[in-house]
Parts: sequence; C-alpha cells; structure tokens
Amino acid sequence: MDKLRPEELGSPGSPPRPQRASPARESCGQLSWPTWESWGAGRPPALPRPESALTCQVNENARKDLKEGLLLYNSENNVGLKNAWNIIQAEMRCCGVTDYTDWYPVLGENTVPDRCCMENSQGCGRNSSAPVWRTGCYEKVKMWFDDNKHVLGTAGMCVLIMQILGMAFSMTLFQHIHRTGKKYDA
Repeated sequence: MDKLRPEELGSPGSPPRPQRASPARESCGQLSWPTWESWGAGRPPALPRPESALTCQVNENARKDLKEGLLLYNSENNVGLKNAWNIIQAEMRCCGVTDYTDWYPVLGENTVPDRCCMENSQGCGRNSSAPVWRTGCYEKVKMWFDDNKHVLGTAGMCVLIMQILGMAFSMTLFQHIHRTGKKYDA
C-alpha cells in the first residue's frame, strides 16, 4: 500500500476526499477530474452538463465546415463568400476560423487576406512581418452571439408572436367565410 502525502489527507474535520471515478469533460478532448478545492469549499464538484458533448460536437463540425469553406475564398463564383469573410475579419478584428494560420493552405505559407492586417493596406497580407489579428473569427462570432443573445431572443419572440397572430387571424377569417357559406370560384 502506498503512503499518502499530507496534502492528500486533507485537514481534520474536512469531508472525505472524493474518488476519481470518472473524469468530467471541460472541452473537446480535454478531461479534468473534480477538484479537491471544490470539496474544501463545502460544495461537491461540478458534474458535466449533458449538453456539453453535443455542444462540443457542434463546435467541432462548425469549425471543420468553415475551414473547408475557406478553400472557396479565391474561387470566381463565390464573390459573396469572399466579401463576407473580409467584412467579418475587418469588423470583428479576427483572422481565419481558429487563427490566422487557417489561411496558409488556401493562400500560401505566411499569406493571409489583407483584412487580417491590423493596419489594413493593399498587399499587407503577403508581408509576413505585418502584424495580423491572431484571434480566430469563430470564437469572436460566438462571443458576439453570447453578448447579444437577449436582443436575438427578443427579436425571435417578436417574430414568433407575429406568426401566431397571423395564424389566428387567418383561422378566424376562414371560419367567418365558412359560416357565411360563400364560395369563391377561381
């Protein structure tokens, strides 16, 4: 039997040390064990949320799809896609999906779109010494949605209420026409 170190024993009167039965997921591919500090604070360690695996899978698939979409950046038929990426990168001050290196397979080594440059100028993305935004746009857009979820939720609820009212009025109109027995020929 192995000797226990003093820090593993805890202090007298403290709750028993939790067993390492199963790890909790913090993010995709990373596992962590419940911390002793959470028990020391008098509360049990946080259990993994059921939606975390689904959220993780959605995030991975979205990143993968966006990276595959980067390959269409320079195609002639996707001017709208190119403009969308340029606008997002300029407005959000970000570059690529996860970071600026996402552009290397698309545009070449040490080359990013000009809108990734901190000081935007013609051809600055081809200059490897020019400072570029290092944060990926996926995280920036996620943060924007998180910061504005109350506005988006309010707009969604307004649209929902309008749809329900429209359906109720159309059903009332149908009943009124049906009761009067009027028939309309097409």
